[in-house]
Amino acid sequence: MPFQDFIGQEQIIKLLKISLAENTLSHALLFTGPAGSGKETLAFLLAQAVNCREENPPCGECLSCRKTMSLNHPDVRLLTREGTGIRISQIRALEQESLSQPYEGRKKVVIIRDAEDMSLAAANSFLKTLEEPPPYMIFVLLSGRPQALLPTIKSRCRIFPFQPVPEKLITAYLVKKKALLPAEARIFAALSRGKVGLAVALSEGEEFFALRERAYSFIKGLRKLAKKEIFPLAEKLAQEEESALFLDLCLEILRDLFLYRETGKEDYVTNIDYLEFYQNDRYWQQQRILGAISLLVKAKEDLGASVNPKLAFGAMLLEFKEVI
Repeated sequence: MPFQDFIGQEQIIKLLKISLAENTLSHALLFTGPAGSGKETLAFLLAQAVNCREENPPCGECLSCRKTMSLNHPDVRLLTREGTGIRISQIRALEQESLSQPYEGRKKVVIIRDAEDMSLAAANSFLKTLEEPPPYMIFVLLSGRPQALLPTIKSRCRIFPFQPVPEKLITAYLVKKKALLPAEARIFAALSRGKVGLAVALSEGEEFFALRERAYSFIKGLRKLAKKEIFPLAEKLAQEEESALFLDLCLEILRDLFLYRETGKEDYVTNIDYLEFYQNDRYWQQQRILGAISLLVKAKEDLGASVNPKLAFGAMLLEFKEVI
């Protein structure tokens, strides 16, 4: 895949292309951003470009490019966690590999996924390699939590923070590359919050629309929720395999409802197939919507903090009865 087919991060790609053309690419780069933002995809495109010998690298078609993308290139390596983190034994093995010249390409490229998960011993050992790197080595660190990296490691890297990709670009990409209907693509783009990888993953999930329909039924049914139904419903919600996504879908429906009530414009609605509900429902007034959004956000935070799902949903539903 050439650089121009990558969605978003135009400024980063521009800087990388200039560095490649002028042979000034840093020996250590740090790509930061959440999962699904394209860090690893762009890292492999860069690894292709470094060793591609065609006119406008990466071509994506030559033997070197194809070997890189299939993880079969002898000069390109992906370093990942072993167990709970990246161990010092992995870094020491990397240091040994760094002593030898490239086998086929111009450079050796090491991509380190979740670089913040290096143990302290591993990070300190890796720092020595960064301080005196062989001229043929390029390290690309990927991190969703760069604040957890040693400051001394970050100071030796050129940092590229990945920005959210505009929703319209993601929608267009899904329509073109995944053959989705525009209305479907728009839903996935909105839920991805600017992360192309997440939008693609959502679009490929077979259960997505069934889960969205359950979220829709949940929102519609809250007005009739009886106290005796709270704990059975909490237990049922706790059994959802994608509980965080379920809450995101509920939030997206309420967001649609709020914006439609505020503006009366369909352009702001993501779940356009629920428009009749947004137009005709009279129970969900703006204050109720805001109260429900606050409780859903709190439940999502509780789940993220490893609170028991049944307790998190139970507390949310009890407060729903008080607030709405």
